[in-house]
Amino acid sequence: MVLKNRSRCRFSLLMIVVLLSCVALQGQNVEKMMKKEMGTIWSNVDDLHPLVLHPLTLDSNIGSSIEDIHQGDKVYKVFRENDSIVLGYLLSTSAPGRFDEFDYFVIYNELLEVELVRISVYRSSHGSAICSKRWLKQFSGFKGGDIVYGKDVQAVSGATISGSSIVEDIKRSQRMMAQLKQKGLL
Repeated sequence: MVLKNRSRCRFSLLMIVVLLSCVALQGQNVEKMMKKEMGTIWSNVDDLHPLVLHPLTLDSNIGSSIEDIHQGDKVYKVFRENDSIVLGYLLSTSAPGRFDEFDYFVIYNELLEVELVRISVYRSSHGSAICSKRWLKQFSGFKGGDIVYGKDVQAVSGATISGSSIVEDIKRSQRMMAQLKQKGLL
């Protein structure tokens, strides 16, 4: 009996270690994905002047003055190493799907126009068609204002909830970024 309990304990510990490793690797993969996509936008970056992400601190004081900040939003200034000129911004956030939230990021140019949107983690078994780079390309050039799922953004069969959710969240994100810039925080 004691051996069975020890074996269960060891197995449980092993599973915890594996799970924590997977979470850590997922974070590294998302960061790699972000850097790869930034490299496609700012292609004049080289090994001598790599891109740097400088995180903005979105504390409770800022959150109370900007209505569109969600818990978990992470905003970064993007610039070249050894250069203080801001090339753009990256927002990492999440939006609700039908059953699970999905994580995505938006890369903005210095004028806060959407350059690129990518889904970094999609957890649901339905609606994954919104992860398509081709579908997400519809958001490129978005500067704010009203866009409607099914009219301005092509509807996706089987992804009605996720599709409309990301459209609404990108509008929210755009308003938040504009408020941060207006308050001199970007």
